[in-house]
Amino acid sequence: MNKTLGISIIAALALSTLGLAIWVKSSRDRIAELEKAIGPYQVLQMDLGNASPEDVVEAFKSMEDSLVQMQMMYDTLSTDNAEMMSRIEEQKAQISALIQKAKNRDYDIKKLVAETQTLRNIMKGYIHQIDSLQQANDRLYAESQDAKQKASDAENRSRELESDLSQTKEQVKTGAVLSTGGFVNTGIRERVSGAETTTDRASKASMIKSTFTLRENKLAKPGRKTIYMKVVDANGKIVSGKGGGTFTSSAGADTFSASREIDYQNSDTDISIYFTPNGSLSKGVYKIELYESGNVIGRSEIYLK
Repeated sequence: MNKTLGISIIAALALSTLGLAIWVKSSRDRIAELEKAIGPYQVLQMDLGNASPEDVVEAFKSMEDSLVQMQMMYDTLSTDNAEMMSRIEEQKAQISALIQKAKNRDYDIKKLVAETQTLRNIMKGYIHQIDSLQQANDRLYAESQDAKQKASDAENRSRELESDLSQTKEQVKTGAVLSTGGFVNTGIRERVSGAETTTDRASKASMIKSTFTLRENKLAKPGRKTIYMKVVDANGKIVSGKGGGTFTSSAGADTFSASREIDYQNSDTDISIYFTPNGSLSKGVYKIELYESGNVIGRSEIYLK
């Protein structure tokens, strides 16, 4: 065969094989270009009867180089598919066997080229499959990341809504606390006849009357409510009285001096609570604290001479 033609064809084999390696490492988009570049080898059409021994040796050497390059490319193929990797290992074993035949120069050159082309075509199929698997994995990974992000966003949003709801509940709870105003506190002198008169003297007062307005609150729950009154003397001591007892405030168990149950319907309600001490009242300032549902709803005071 013509030496120049033979070397050109074998070189084309090596270059196309090298081109495949570059494609594997660089871009999947070159697969169409690769398919055009790996057509049937024209060397199969050669007349080896006219080839010189030097041409044949050169052809074997070129084939050996091409097979070594292909072996290196097979080494770059990797996939999680165990079955495919097993087949790839089988192809690599065949390439090793063909390399040895090319070195020994004891194998039909046309068969060597044909088998090399078959291995290249098989390799191209593996590249297609691995590329498809990688694209599928990339897509699944992207979908997984997107799902994780959406789940994270939903969780964060849920926390925000829970926080908002908690704040809203707290605001409603705070807004539902009753309030009072318009305090008028007086000492009461109870006469033998049963009549009551006001007095500002401790020695004559048998009771303390606290009159106030329970303010309108549309957020509060309407219905029966108990208002507890705590009377504290100038020494900071709670003054006990008839009808007094214990209740639960925001600070825990507490003592009240008097109480009254009312029907509250979310509108201004005028209330009077009478406190009758167990003993006599002393001169001084008495602080009056009002509680409902454990919350302080009003403070005032009275001075008895």
